[in-house]
This record gives sequence, structure tokens and C-alpha cells, in this order.
Amino acid sequence: MELVEGMRILDQYDDALNLLDQLEETAGRFQRQADLSRVHFYRGSIFFPLGNLDGCLHEQEKARQYAREAGSPENEARALSGLGDAHYMRGQMITAHRHFEDCVSLCRDHGLAAIEAANLALCGHTNLYVNELASALSDCMRAVDMAVENRNSRAEIVARGSVAGKIYFDMGNLAEARAQCTRALELAERLGAGRFEPINLAIIAKVAFLEGERADAIDLAEKGVAISRDTGLKSSGGMAFGALAVVTDDAGRRGEILAEGMTVLESGSVSHNHLWFYRDAMGSCLAAGDWPAVEQFSKVAEGYTAAEPLPWMDMLIARARLLAALGQNPSDTVARSDLKQLRVDANRVGFMSILPAMDAAMA
Repeated sequence: MELVEGMRILDQYDDALNLLDQLEETAGRFQRQADLSRVHFYRGSIFFPLGNLDGCLHEQEKARQYAREAGSPENEARALSGLGDAHYMRGQMITAHRHFEDCVSLCRDHGLAAIEAANLALCGHTNLYVNELASALSDCMRAVDMAVENRNSRAEIVARGSVAGKIYFDMGNLAEARAQCTRALELAERLGAGRFEPINLAIIAKVAFLEGERADAIDLAEKGVAISRDTGLKSSGGMAFGALAVVTDDAGRRGEILAEGMTVLESGSVSHNHLWFYRDAMGSCLAAGDWPAVEQFSKVAEGYTAAEPLPWMDMLIARARLLAALGQNPSDTVARSDLKQLRVDANRVGFMSILPAMDAAMA
């Protein structure tokens, strides 16, 4: 079981899945319910970066069933975390948040600090998408402290790069976003956990772009895309492609990247890739003045979150459409009024990264 955990961290998924099949047969033969729970949890956790949505949910449901049969709070906490991941994969962030909160509560009841750290970060991550940025930041920075205290590098990578970096970026604190993602990148490189690298490179690239370092931004974004091709496009390709579309100064390259990004997402991908790719696709098309493409990506984003609408994405879609309307007709008083109200709403929740383009349009 410990060998499987090591393989999972090192992204050696085929070997880990083969070993899990052997473990499941042995654990089933001896009716070891707690071990069966861990087998299904690990298999579901591997299905997560592979983009196997149905498989992830099924395995984590089985993990929780066996954990309860074994009377194991630790394995039930892991399964609750896995169920949160399964709904996160589908973009159902509100449902995912409930599972992560239940996991954290169970961890606190039973002193499971190591599991709590990673899931507290995920509570923060899912809170980002409902525009609870202050609460999201509080959760994830507490998770960073716990991960450091427990010397859990993997949990620290998630808390810093996958969560804190994104939150600081959206709050407009570019220096802290870069610092958190840089530290997460260092840890990922040291652990050999390559699939975490493109997420951090995507944020750092966009920070560099906003700070006027376009050449560096392009290099970082291109590196993120290259690593995604090696570690698995379903895990982080969407974020990598989106970042490159934003920072590139080559219109032809932008079109190619957006087309490839959509192809990857359509083949199945973890939800953060959809959410951040659509965001960056809308943003890059706005910058290029490609109004039909802005509406095209707005519709795709709207469709993706239709089952469980997210305030974060709703705000980005509304912003894209209003900026496109004013881009085509600066005298559109209705769009200008709606954009003014949207700016008030974004400022209220602390979604500062989307304000500059709105201010420029209204000026």
C-alpha cells in the first residue's frame, strides 16, 4: 500500500493501478475491509488526474462504503476527500465543498491532522469559486501551516500552488501569488511530482505578463504546456493552454492553442482546466477584439457550469459579455451601467484581478 502511495505521488499511474488490482484481490480474499477502502480510495485518486470522472466517483463511493463497514474514521475521512475530488472533477464545486467540509470535521473529531491539512486547502479552493475569497485564503494558509508542521510536502504543494497562488492572483496580490507558486514549484520538482508544475507555471506566467515581463511570461507558459504534454494533458493542460493564450503575442499561435485546448477539454479533463481555460480564452479574445470568439467561449463556459452555477464563473462570463458589448459599441449605456454594477460586486468580494479591464472600458 505504501508503494502505491509513492507511485501515485510520482505519477507512475499504470504501475500503481496494476498493483492495486493485486491488492484488491488479496484484501477481498481475507475480507480486510479497511484495506479495501484504501484500495478504492487510491484507485479513485489516480483516476482524478487521468480525467476518469465516472471511475473516480464510483471508486470513492466504494471507499466510503468499506470504511464504514470497517469502522475506520481515517479511511472514511480519506473517502470523503475523494468524493469531494470526484465532484470537483465535474465542476460541482458547491457539492465538493460540502464533502471537504465533512472530511475536515471528521478529521478534527479524530485527530487526523495530516488528512485535515490537504482538505482544508481544498475547502479554500472550492470557496474561491463561490467568491468567498477571504474565507478561501484563511483556509488555505492554515493548511500551509499544517502541512509544513507535519512535513507533508504534497499537501504543501496543493495548499500553496493549487490554491493560495490562485486566490492571491484573483485578489490582485501578484507578488504573493508568484511567491506561493514558486515555492510549490520548487517542492514539486524536488518530489518529482511533475503534474503539479504546469498549474504553478501558468499562474507565474500570468503574473510576469501583468508585470510587463512578456518574454519571460511566454517562456514560462510554453514550459507549462510542454510539461503538461509529458505528465498528462487531462490533469493540467487546460490551465497551461489558457495561460499561453493570454501571454502570447502571436495571433496565429493563440488560435492554435485555443483550438487544441478545446480538443483536450472535450476528451475529458479535471474541472479547474475547464474553468481557467474558459476564463483565459475569454480574456485573450477580448484583448484581441475577437468579439464572436468571446461569445463562443462565454456560451461554452455557461454550459459547463449549468448543472451547478458558480458565482466566480458567472461574474467572468458577465464581464466578458459586457466588455465585448462596449468594445463593439462604446455608447451602449445599458452595458456601461451593468458593467459599473458588476465592478461594484467584484470589488465587494475582493475579485480584484478582473477590475483593470473594466476600469479601462468605462474610462
